[in-house]
Amino acid sequence: MTLREALRKGRNKLMPLGAEDDAELLFLAAFGLDRTRYLICENDPADPEALAVYKGYLERRLRYEPAAYILGRWEFMGFPLRVDPTVLIPRLDTEILAGTAVEEASAHILRQAPASFSMLDLCTGSGCLAIAVLSMVADQCPGACLVMDACDLSEKALKTARTNAKVNKKDINFYQGDLFEAVPNKTYDLIVSNPPYIESDVIDGLDPQVKDYEPRLALDGGKDGLDIYRRIIAEAADHLKPDGSLLMEIGDEQGQTVPDLARKESSLAFVKVVKDLEKRDRVCVFRKEPNV
Repeated sequence: MTLREALRKGRNKLMPLGAEDDAELLFLAAFGLDRTRYLICENDPADPEALAVYKGYLERRLRYEPAAYILGRWEFMGFPLRVDPTVLIPRLDTEILAGTAVEEASAHILRQAPASFSMLDLCTGSGCLAIAVLSMVADQCPGACLVMDACDLSEKALKTARTNAKVNKKDINFYQGDLFEAVPNKTYDLIVSNPPYIESDVIDGLDPQVKDYEPRLALDGGKDGLDIYRRIIAEAADHLKPDGSLLMEIGDEQGQTVPDLARKESSLAFVKVVKDLEKRDRVCVFRKEPNV
């Protein structure tokens, strides 16, 4: 069997799942190839040992295990990450949150030129947000003194996040605890969070690769999906410096309900909702007014 035939069979096998792209991703990993090298040697015989590894990958994927967990790695905005079932697999939607956070942070630094700019990533999971935001703000504002903290309720998730920070050579302070309980006496210029926001009764109806493999703790937002938003909004003002910003990823039907929560339960000023590439509501931006 040639490499091309092995890949074709893998694609056909995963076609019922609509996961043909994963067939190629798993193929390249099993055979230790990149796309360019494959195109050069696609007619070469498939190494039997690598082929056995590939078949094992395909069987796992057919049981709906995500490719990211099979490989133990993923990428977020160009940053390599190690992932496992203790953390959510980073998604494209969260890139909107990261990009908006970088815009907010850069504008604040240019506007105020603070001696240092402090940031917090709540519910950090794999650490993807903390790593990407810290890196990109540093690129946008060279010379700025940046401090990044990150926290999560799960110590297992934090272990993965610490590994990712080390792999990407980023200096991030990690804290274990339930939301702001992890950093009780600290205030920040910017707080970002991708909290759990799926309604509890909806989770069991999700795609098996999500409901059966990704951590429920990072998915379940309570009966109406808003439990964690209520807590963050109620406490965030006490942990923001004047003119500080709170940014949260939201579900595509929460663009009205989350700002309404802030209007009722917080002194934070609602700034805007940012849409994703599909024109769906994806990020809420709030700010602590300087005189509050």
